[in-house]
Amino acid sequence: MLATLRREVPAHSDDELRDHCAGHVDAFLATARTGQVPRGPAVAFVRSVGERGARDGAELEILLRAYRANAATLTHWIGEQAIANTPDGLRAALAVTRMVMEYTDTVSTALADAFVQESRRLLAEAGSAQRDLLEDLLAGRSGASVETRARLAGLEPGVALQVAVATARDLGRAVEALSHQLRMARVGGLCLVRHDELVVVAPAEASLRQLVGRASAREPLTAGISLPLNELQEIPDAHRQARRALALAPANGVLRLADLTLFDYLLASADDTARRLGPPGLDAPLRETVLAYAESDLNVGATARRLHLHPNTVHYRLRSVERLTGRDLRRFGDMVDLVAALRLRR
Repeated sequence: MLATLRREVPAHSDDELRDHCAGHVDAFLATARTGQVPRGPAVAFVRSVGERGARDGAELEILLRAYRANAATLTHWIGEQAIANTPDGLRAALAVTRMVMEYTDTVSTALADAFVQESRRLLAEAGSAQRDLLEDLLAGRSGASVETRARLAGLEPGVALQVAVATARDLGRAVEALSHQLRMARVGGLCLVRHDELVVVAPAEASLRQLVGRASAREPLTAGISLPLNELQEIPDAHRQARRALALAPANGVLRLADLTLFDYLLASADDTARRLGPPGLDAPLRETVLAYAESDLNVGATARRLHLHPNTVHYRLRSVERLTGRDLRRFGDMVDLVAALRLRR
């Protein structure tokens, strides 16, 4: 039994394993004498192993495998002893084997229950600590305590960071899906539900857009990602940036603020007054021609090819635009003003 445990649970010392084996021997002998499997205080030593495994980050399956291996070893030994004995001995061996199976089932259940309960406690404790840290960061609080807790969360000082804000129909499923992707990619940081949104603070080197995309396969997400930041004190601004990017993101899509041009960002931030300041509206063909002309670097020939038109048609349309709007399309200021107005009215 000791050899099996040593092989399956190498993190424990020989003294610990020896004490554990002695506990099992005593508990099983009590089962054999009374015919009753141990419960309550009698399996406290088993529960302590499950709790320690959870704290040490062990896998529950590995711990249970050790118990199953011990049961198989003991059952095999009993079978070997029974072969050379009388029919009564064989019946006794079968009875003992049945006890081994019941005992193993009982202690395995006790270990698994303790492991799960301790894991839940640790998760709740970690979640509370992370939530407190996130609130401190979003409030702009600083100091040695905040920096230490941030470091423990995987936000190292001097490493560029990014903030993402996401929404989903089921935020619980969304945080599970995204947290799983972050763990798989070995990305540290924070990933928590806050009010009606999911907030992520992670190293800037992590490809949050890809990770959010993978998480969306399980629970559709819409997300915005801030510009990179270098200091923890910048997180409040980065949070506002991420929320702004979220407002501009397509449904079930991800928008990085860094992917927007300054022109696009300013247009996206325009209000109704800005929309009213532009020149009067144009019909669809004229709007299409002006925008294609701008995208073709004010080249009539390239515009014609882009729109599959004759250059003369493009010239005619551009003159019509100038006449209707009072703008001179050869002047940079007038062209920017007109393109901005058309983009706002899309």
